[in-house]
Amino acid sequence: MNLRAAVIGLGHLGRHHARILPTLPGVELVCICDTDPSKFDQPECPRGARRTGSPTEAWKDADLLVVAVPTRSHLEVALPALNAGLDVLVEKPLAARVEDGRALVEAARRAGVLLRCGHVERFNGALQSLALPPSEPRFLEGHRLAGFTSRSLDVDVVLDLMIHDLDLTLSMVGRPVVAVEAVGVPVISPQVDIANARLTFEGGCVANLTASRISEGSTRKLRIFDRDAYYSLDFAAGQAGVTRLKPGPGGTPVPERSLHSGSGEPLRLELEDFVSASRDRRAGLRHGGRGATGEEALAALELAARVREAMERHRQTYGTRGA
Repeated sequence: MNLRAAVIGLGHLGRHHARILPTLPGVELVCICDTDPSKFDQPECPRGARRTGSPTEAWKDADLLVVAVPTRSHLEVALPALNAGLDVLVEKPLAARVEDGRALVEAARRAGVLLRCGHVERFNGALQSLALPPSEPRFLEGHRLAGFTSRSLDVDVVLDLMIHDLDLTLSMVGRPVVAVEAVGVPVISPQVDIANARLTFEGGCVANLTASRISEGSTRKLRIFDRDAYYSLDFAAGQAGVTRLKPGPGGTPVPERSLHSGSGEPLRLELEDFVSASRDRRAGLRHGGRGATGEEALAALELAARVREAMERHRQTYGTRGA
């Protein structure tokens, strides 16, 4: 039996969800939704799906739903669908506010349905190619830099870009964050456009993360210093360089570097994982995929809130412009 899918929001990412979903085995795209009718004419939007401007009309005949609307509308669009019994994938971040994220997680738990969040970097080849991922990170350094666009200006750069690395860092370290320091300033938009956060974890691991949406070039890199290895993840290239110490002449350790490349479109892999998890739930099975659960996405959102609070403390202490 086919799973019937709907997509709400046909912007930068939503149109690609609409492109991929009907190509997955056992999935029928029954409806696409956007308040702008011109979006239906984009080449990525399949012709066979029903069109509507009403979110509730979009999912009335669906089993699962992708929500790719602006962040401020995630709760409004996703909550009724969860309450109606649909499995839902919400694009990142989970919500604009922590309390909204908690409401979505609680609704999914109460209805017994699946809630996933589109932290697509989990499916990037830089991570997928690692047979032995970091096991005991001691220090992480991330740079996620992009040029200015008019997209996602309803949120600051922490929720727009840094949220990816907050999610990845939490999943890799696997320990509570005990201290957060951060600074951020608006440059072009009214929101913070460039930010840096220093996170200290229980056990002593430190992560230093920088995110900017006003850079001249584009960079998406994360470096991890593990107990016995150094990982350099390039998400733009979908590659990971791994340097390990090996016994050398006279017992002196020498570095040995290897390069790993992943394959497959990350968004397709994410949707395959979501569909598989939805099928497993209906069969009463526990799904062990890589997609960010509602609880994991909420943890990243809660950490983002702590980063934003630290930025405000810095502003109040030093009188810098911004939040």
